Order: sequence, then C-alpha cells, then structure tokens
Amino acid sequence: MSSDQEGHKHQADEVARAEAPVPLTAQVHTLEAVVAVLDEEHRQQVAAVWDELREKFGVADVFETPIPHFSYHVAEKYDGEALDAVLRQVARETPPFTITTAGLGVFTGPQPVLYVPVARDATLCALQAGLVERLQPIAVHPVCHYLPENWFPHITLALGTLEADKLAAIMAHLAPRSFHWHVRINNLAVICDNCGVYGVSSQYALKG
Repeated sequence: MSSDQEGHKHQADEVARAEAPVPLTAQVHTLEAVVAVLDEEHRQQVAAVWDELREKFGVADVFETPIPHFSYHVAEKYDGEALDAVLRQVARETPPFTITTAGLGVFTGPQPVLYVPVARDATLCALQAGLVERLQPIAVHPVCHYLPENWFPHITLALGTLEADKLAAIMAHLAPRSFHWHVRINNLAVICDNCGVYGVSSQYALKG
C-alpha cells in the first residue's frame, strides 16, 4: 500500500473511529463517509492547528491528505449510483447554512481523539436525519454511531497515540483560544478509502 493509500485509510478509519469508540472489525477493507468540507477560512484555521500540534508536540499528521470536515454518515460502502443520486437530490433541496462550534472535546479510549464540537441545531439535525433515512437502504454495513440518536458531529484536531501527559499539555496549550466559530456550509462530499480516489471523491454544491 502506498503512503497516500495508507494516509487515506487512516482518514476514513478516523471518520468512523472518532464517533465510534468500538473498533471496526478487521474485515472492513473500505469505508466511505458522507461529509461536509469546511469553508476556506476554517479549513486554513484547522490546518494551522494541525501544523502547530505537529511542530510543538510531535503529533502525527491527522490525515495524509488533509481535509478539514465533519461527517454525517459512514458505511463500509454504498451503492455508487444510488449514492450519487441521493446526494444530488439532497444538494438540490438544501440551501447553504451556517454551523456553530465551541470549545474542545475528547473521545476517550486507547486512541483518543481531540476535536472541536459542532452544535446540533435544528437545521443540522434535520439534514443529517434526512441523509441517514436515504443512505441506510443503500449502505453496506453502516456504522451505527451515525444514526441520528447517536450522532456527535465534530472537527478532528488530533488523534491516534496520544499519551495522557501529551494530551493534557495540548489541552492546556489550546484552552485559552476561542473555538467559537461560525462556519458556512455549502457542500456535501464523499470521502472514500480504497476506492481508487484519495481525498474528496465527489462533491455537491448546496443549491436549495
């Protein structure tokens, strides 16, 4: 496997792992995620934090192909034609909207994940629930942690092998900063591991 493939697998695995503390089975060779890519301003801010954590704390790059995002749904794979049709339709029906973030959070476990929480307001929850309703029937082995009642949207800052002292130092370093962001969301996108395309494999502009 090439370094790009390894990095993209890391990215897709994180999409599931960050909201799903129970590890995925070793038999899962592909993961696809339906996500929102952040706007340019906040992509740059997240990328700057990734760079800073790498330089100051030796944290490994979050993704080999860095794409700041949060995810709506994850599965081992989808029916490709059906997925394209669903996302095109949802994008036509959905106008751009703004999400709000605040603070820092940690998913605990053997491989902790440090993240910026995304507030679950009515608009975001309605969009995610509608996506799940349409995606579940065309998904193979969907990750149950992305059902609406379990969903915890977030933007990843660090993950992997973070020793307790390093994680505490990172939290102390970042704590004085405001992560109260208003992020304009104008897309649906697909991130796919082991599908022959690395990074965003498809993207749909919100036009509703």
